[in-house]
Amino acid sequence: MLRIAIFLCATMLASAAHAGLIVTLTHDGSNGVVASFSGSGTAGPGHNCSAVSGTTGPCLITEGGTGLGNYVPSVNNTMFTLASSIAFGSGFNILGIYIDDDGSSDDGGLLMDAAVTSAISYSVSGSAAVTGLSFSSLTVGTYTSNNADELDALTYIIRDVSEPAMLGLFGFGLAGLGIAFRGRRTR
Repeated sequence: MLRIAIFLCATMLASAAHAGLIVTLTHDGSNGVVASFSGSGTAGPGHNCSAVSGTTGPCLITEGGTGLGNYVPSVNNTMFTLASSIAFGSGFNILGIYIDDDGSSDDGGLLMDAAVTSAISYSVSGSAAVTGLSFSSLTVGTYTSNNADELDALTYIIRDVSEPAMLGLFGFGLAGLGIAFRGRRTR
């Protein structure tokens, strides 16, 4: 139980240490992915998504640099849509996430519902399932952009929360058994 509490505190502190946008990709319990967005800052202007696989229309892409490369070894230059949009800033919503594993530029980004033609302030908080992305194709870890020019900063945190959750349930079960056993001994 103490290990779980330490893990949660360390995760919250690590998230708080990153400025800009934090995208946390977690296991949904099957083989799917849930994307959680948090952060605030300035974004834009964006790129046109016509060169991104499976995408048309306006989008915002951050320059990822080598810090974001190789977190998704089997995915290259692909946009994954969200099951529901996430409010990003005044008049803008996130419709999907962009992933490129080449380790150079444009390694992470966002599909927006409107063209970002000048710098905007954003404040984002929310979660949605990611369509078409399997958790088994991700590499667990924290990946921070070292070359972001369209967001103040971009950090991808990829973690499998199913194991700590199961350990927590196991710990609660053991504590319950201990209390029950202790109660029987005192009678």
